[in-house]
Amino acid sequence: MIGIVCFDLIPEAIILSNVFITLIGLILGLILSVMLDGKLELIKVSNNDNRFLKPGIFMAIAIGIHHTPMGLALGSLLSTNPTKSVNLILAIILHGIPEGLALGVFFNDSKLGALSLTIISILTSIPMGVGALLGGIVSNISTNLISMSIAFAGGMILYIIYGETLPNAQEIWKGRLSTLGIIFGLIIGILIVSI
Repeated sequence: MIGIVCFDLIPEAIILSNVFITLIGLILGLILSVMLDGKLELIKVSNNDNRFLKPGIFMAIAIGIHHTPMGLALGSLLSTNPTKSVNLILAIILHGIPEGLALGVFFNDSKLGALSLTIISILTSIPMGVGALLGGIVSNISTNLISMSIAFAGGMILYIIYGETLPNAQEIWKGRLSTLGIIFGLIIGILIVSI
């Protein structure tokens, strides 16, 4: 996810507007993450049980937020050029695979039931539908708003990774294995972005 955020989301946000709008979105995402982190401290976890529940909830919220600008882009493109929208739909499907895998990794050990996992999946997808509807209604969405939304989600994802995921990985896998995993994950993220 670090590779996808740093080499896909943030550059895309900068291209859509500028570095200052992108930084505002990143900072707002970080602020919301810190606020949510304080609220999610109420989730108590024992030694290893539900260790990844809190970062999983963070990631689900960030993905839901990130789906809104993708939906806006899809809705706008569908209303202006339906032929080109097929390529975007394929890109969204491919983009969704690592997001789903990331959520699956977080919620794998969380002891959540199938119904809870289904509800979380639906809730992370609703913003894309809402964004597509809005994009279809208003074809000329502000690129600054889309840029800020993408950067906002990127800021949240970076907070999750650096504040929760990497420290937990280092604690679970002591030694070089976790470091190698982080580096290989970054390389895989770069490869996914470049496809």
